[in-house]
Amino acid sequence: MRRVAHLPDENANHATGDVRIAELVASMSLATDLGNGQPLETALRCTLLGLRLAEAAGVSAADREAVFWGGLLRFVGCVGTSVEESAFGGDDLALRAGLLAVDFADPPAVAARVQASLRAALGTAHAEAETRGFLEHGPSIAPAVFASHCEVASRLAARLGMPPHVIGTVNALHERWDGRGLDGLAATDIPLAARILKLAEVGTVYGRVLARDELRALIERRAGSDLDPELVRGFDPDGLDALSAFGDESVWDQVLACEPTPRRRVAEAKVIELARVLADYSDLKSPYTLGHARGVAALAQSAAEAMALPADDILTLELAALLHDLGRASIPNGILDSPRTLNRVDRERAQRHAYESERILSLIPSLSGVARLAGQAHERLDGSGYHRGLQGSGLSTAARVLSAANAYRGLIEGRAYRPALTMPGASERLRSLVTAGVLDREAVEAVLHAAGDRSARRIRSLPAGLTPREVEVLRLLARGLTNPQIGEALTISPRTAQQHVRHIYAKIGATTRAGATLFVAEHDLLGMRAGLPIVPH
Repeated sequence: MRRVAHLPDENANHATGDVRIAELVASMSLATDLGNGQPLETALRCTLLGLRLAEAAGVSAADREAVFWGGLLRFVGCVGTSVEESAFGGDDLALRAGLLAVDFADPPAVAARVQASLRAALGTAHAEAETRGFLEHGPSIAPAVFASHCEVASRLAARLGMPPHVIGTVNALHERWDGRGLDGLAATDIPLAARILKLAEVGTVYGRVLARDELRALIERRAGSDLDPELVRGFDPDGLDALSAFGDESVWDQVLACEPTPRRRVAEAKVIELARVLADYSDLKSPYTLGHARGVAALAQSAAEAMALPADDILTLELAALLHDLGRASIPNGILDSPRTLNRVDRERAQRHAYESERILSLIPSLSGVARLAGQAHERLDGSGYHRGLQGSGLSTAARVLSAANAYRGLIEGRAYRPALTMPGASERLRSLVTAGVLDREAVEAVLHAAGDRSARRIRSLPAGLTPREVEVLRLLARGLTNPQIGEALTISPRTAQQHVRHIYAKIGATTRAGATLFVAEHDLLGMRAGLPIVPH
């Protein structure tokens, strides 16, 4: 992406002003590209191609709107099933890259694509074994995976205020013309925008690797199976150039220029609410990080207020805290959730997420200050942090607060390689980092004060009529535990745990673990503000 090759080094922070919702959703689409193991702008290219197909088909304004937003939201649910998909070789990104745009009614094609993708990530021997495992177990988990993708995407669309026809399109993106899709919708019962985006997805993904004649043959072969035959027949062969490439220029501006009017904007006072949508998305990647971004933001904001930072800096800091892990989607869960000490290569791959977060956010002009600050969430005073290795005077007060809040929140959350620390233990650890010259003393004391104040709050009323026990069950469910594991953790029978889960789903209106996980994040049921102790894992 040439437009973001250079990232400025200034530490100045400033208020955001109004933000276009399309810019935020487009930035989220870049994160989903990372999560799908795809080149950046794949989702943007799919959206732009879908809009061109819609224009050629002469569809209604409502369908064009559904193509625009549906294309950008197409893959946002992918991180919600990273835990399940990482079971095959530990690299959920590689597996999704192999499955993207494949015809699931063609088992040999599925096997070939999966094995080629896993071979590139894992090596030949491991790829063959994991492919066999996927072919054996994948069909049984695929419906739940696809359902989770749709539920997460539709929930996010609803939180963004999208109209029903857009949400309906997002829910139908795993349907097939022949009726063998997720919910069995067939032919014209599938929303037109969803059928258009299906063709655009196939064209975008395969257009990078196939010659024009090969691509044309593949699309025609899939007409009547997963693709709408009328859309395939009506496609101008000369337009296949649009399927293969858009040239070297970034398509970011081209896609945003196609946003339906009136363009959706959010005032500065409301941008925090949308940032929380993106924060919940990024935290969905791992059971160990649920509620992390919201927790960091709450601590950072409170600490910054106690330090009397300017209002603009506090707003920028809160936004940066919410968005600092947007690039986490680029880390395979086999690395992110590894219980072992990472080797140098894996550690560098994990640390790269800070750079990815910054460059994704830097595309939004009104969030340039937020992007720079978000990229400094893991920096340290002694230069030992990442991704730039800044030190001392290179870090603003806001950056020091963000670094301290991020460190503290991480310590009181469990990780695969260590249990969560108690609050006293985390405080002791942070103060030892101050003594070592790693973290700023004033920032650390402000963060610890903020953490102490919040821990003393009374239990608040719980959402959706949930009981405290149901919240305990819901937290464990969101962390990926099965019913027997939930029962063991809470000293109840698996059957009782199952009944709790059934009642919880009914109360919160969810049908999948990913949907329940988003409910946990949306209502802040993990952190101190929930009024209940953090459940270690």
